[in-house]
Amino acid sequence: MENNNNKLLQALRNSGADKIFEAFKWLQAHRSECRKDVYGPVLLEVNVQNRVHAAYLESHVPNYIWKSFITQDPADRDFLVRNLKAFDIPILNFVEQRGRNKEPFQISREMRELGIYSRLDQVFDAPDAVKEVLITQANLENSYIGSRESDEKADDVNKLGIMDIWTPESHYRWNKSRYDGHISGIVEPVHPSRLFMCSLDVSDVENLRSKKIELEHTIAELEESQKMLQTEQRQLEDEAAKLQREREIIHNKNNSEKKKRREMENRVDQRRRKLESLSQEDDVISVTKKLIDQAAKLNEQRFKLAIKQKNLLVEAIAFKWSFAEKHMLSIELDTKIREMEGDLKQHEKVALQAATHLENCKRKTEQCKQQLSAAKRHAESIAIITEDLTKEFLEMPGTIEELEAAIQDNISEANSILFVNQNILQEYENRQRKIDDMASKVEADDKELQRCLSEITNLKGSWLPTLCNLVVKINETFSRNFQEMAVAGEVSLDEHEMDFDKYGVLKSEIQGSRTIAGAECSSPVWRRTVSFNYPLSCFSPRSDQLPIPCG
Repeated sequence: MENNNNKLLQALRNSGADKIFEAFKWLQAHRSECRKDVYGPVLLEVNVQNRVHAAYLESHVPNYIWKSFITQDPADRDFLVRNLKAFDIPILNFVEQRGRNKEPFQISREMRELGIYSRLDQVFDAPDAVKEVLITQANLENSYIGSRESDEKADDVNKLGIMDIWTPESHYRWNKSRYDGHISGIVEPVHPSRLFMCSLDVSDVENLRSKKIELEHTIAELEESQKMLQTEQRQLEDEAAKLQREREIIHNKNNSEKKKRREMENRVDQRRRKLESLSQEDDVISVTKKLIDQAAKLNEQRFKLAIKQKNLLVEAIAFKWSFAEKHMLSIELDTKIREMEGDLKQHEKVALQAATHLENCKRKTEQCKQQLSAAKRHAESIAIITEDLTKEFLEMPGTIEELEAAIQDNISEANSILFVNQNILQEYENRQRKIDDMASKVEADDKELQRCLSEITNLKGSWLPTLCNLVVKINETFSRNFQEMAVAGEVSLDEHEMDFDKYGVLKSEIQGSRTIAGAECSSPVWRRTVSFNYPLSCFSPRSDQLPIPCG
């Protein structure tokens, strides 16, 4: 229902009532403040079942009425007018007119002949107040509904005094002039309903749902009846099967009776033929003799068969005895076979263990060969095998046992040697240990010495080249200064390998053909000159190092 109302309100909004939702909500919220029932919008209060009638009614009633609210009390009307003025919604007040004469609904024979079958005030349901407002405001009591036949006979409709009629295709209206009584007609096409379409769709859906529910109930009933019929059918089939089985039993019994009857008939025929044959014999005595002879022959045959049966029994017993012997022999053979299979499995296990042991021995042999090769290479690296050693090796025993015996003999022979002084061997061993300790210590000292020498060499390499360069520069300046005095002189570095205390700068001057070196300068003047020239050479602009003291 709420969904239907929302659709109708949306249709009103689409038709121009923009605030119809707000007005409807306000009325729902303040309905309790009204004195009497208030209806609206009118579209929500009207229910039309037929789509065609809905189109007629929607086109006939003015549009403002569909969005109007209807009150039944003047105070309620004033209350709604004050509060719904902002929503632009018309308010209609219904006052019951007790003296109004309603036009009775009656379809005459002439109307039926023209296809007229109803009137607009009869095709919808609404509350009394709403219906009265629609009838009075839209003059629904004078608007009739016709069929296609009415459309074809529209000229005759006005003759019945009908001034307004709706047909499936057209809307006919006639107006009478107030002055001369002239009647003019207007024909308009019928437009489909826009406002009631949503409501009609919902009603159709509801009808379809109700039909669906009815059909589902009908289907359920049919299914139940079908189940009952299926149950009855199964019962009838079971009864038919029982009757069929009984029929088969009776048929089989009948066949067996017929078979017995035929057998009896055959026996009777045999006896009858036998009697006939006996009756045909000439003499009873001869017949008796023949029977006696036949009996004797039969007894003889019986005796022979008994003897044959006895022989067969003896032979069967012999076969049975031999079978028992062979069976016992087969049992013994089976026992021996199982024992042999057990022995075979044990032998297989032993063979598998032996194979595993063989593989282990092969691996150990390979390892021993590798160790022997390594020992041989190690021995060859320590001592080269000469011809004398080869001869001695050839003289040694060839097996490990003989070698071990020889080693034991040598040990026992060594142990049997008698020393005059028992402390000689102990002293020898002590000295040998001391020698080994001292050798290891000397080796460690040599390593430490080599390390220190390498460090000294590294340190020497860091300062000696620089010192040599400085001495060369000082020598150049020193020589140039002495050349200016017409004297040759030089400065050199006095190196003493690892004796760094004796390192120094050696000055030498050459005067004429005599060489004066260092402390050999006997002249004080030359000594002062040299001593002055050396610091001057050290502080020369070409020298960027500090002065080096003279040795």
